[in-house]
Amino acid sequence: DAKDWQHAAETLQQLIALNPNRWQFYQNLGAMQNNLAHYEDAAHSFAKGVEVAKATLAHESDPAKATAAIGGMLLAEGDDYNRINNLDQAVTVYNQAASMFPQPAPAYYRLCNALASHRNATAAIDACNQAITADPKQWGYYPLLASSQIMAGKKQEALQTYDKGADVARKALAGKDSDAAKSGLGQMLTAKGNLYSQMEKYDEAIAAFKEAATSFENPAIPYYNLCATYYNLKRMDDAVAACDKAIAGDAGMAEAYYIKGSALFSLGRLEYGKYVAPMQTRAVLNKYLEVAPKGPHAEAVRGMLDKIGPELDAGKKHKKKN
Repeated sequence: DAKDWQHAAETLQQLIALNPNRWQFYQNLGAMQNNLAHYEDAAHSFAKGVEVAKATLAHESDPAKATAAIGGMLLAEGDDYNRINNLDQAVTVYNQAASMFPQPAPAYYRLCNALASHRNATAAIDACNQAITADPKQWGYYPLLASSQIMAGKKQEALQTYDKGADVARKALAGKDSDAAKSGLGQMLTAKGNLYSQMEKYDEAIAAFKEAATSFENPAIPYYNLCATYYNLKRMDDAVAACDKAIAGDAGMAEAYYIKGSALFSLGRLEYGKYVAPMQTRAVLNKYLEVAPKGPHAEAVRGMLDKIGPELDAGKKHKKKN
């Protein structure tokens, strides 16, 4: 409870020396070793716990509970092998875990995640499909499948997966985890919009971002993506309006100030030999520098400010020289 992981691990090792036939000791030792980031040691502890639990399973008063514990230790062991980049061993252990559980979906999901993180897209797709087949009502499985499909170059299939996942999340909005489902829906719709943008299907991207903005508690990200899409389409007034909504959701979003400022700057004009920008341009560009003084666009922002000049905002009157 004091989070003194080192002494807790040492005490567990003493307990194991006294009684090596308690699988719970190995399970807890693995957890302590994970807290110490000793992942290979933790994997060995979980494996030993599985071995002991299997040997004593017939004597357990609650075999179902023991079987669940074995599956849980296998999942933890697989996670540790994944952390130390031993993918082959992780795959073996996750598959063992899937065979232990009446509901194998979580094991297949972790297997998919491990394979995807090692960029083994084809195998990841198979594992994610197994997870979804086992439990199609878990909306969280669909984004990982879609990202694996994108990795494999199957963009159209990924769009269909996002649609399926979004439908599952919408159905979950009435349940006890409605907040998580709403957030997941927003994330999938945003990812779908980004994919449409990559495919240069901008109308579809805009529709996805707009729906995503209604799903997030904080819609700053989809509104920012909407702002960027409008900017790329040279729809500057729409870009400014969308960036305003992004900034309203997250006043520290530097990129939103940059795109809004760039959009306003693009609406400027030459007047009496000087470049005149809309009135709020200077304030927006300066806000970017305030939020991200060393940001990637700082030099470009200073260049725009220099071009506008200190007293050249539109809305101020300029006297014509005789």
